[in-house]
Amino acid sequence: MPQQALKAIYRNGTFILQSAFELPEGTEVELLIQSLYVVSPLLSGVEVKNNFSNL
Repeated sequence: MPQQALKAIYRNGTFILQSAFELPEGTEVELLIQSLYVVSPLLSGVEVKNNFSNL
């Protein structure tokens, strides 16, 4: 099947499609997440923070 872009909202552990789309039951899909928000990685410990800031 060729690639097809679909929009969905993640709510309560489920992706809810924003438009109708027919797929056979049991079809495996791959999700590529494009978020509007950038989340900084959790940095713990002085050494880790120093190594990160030297990049």
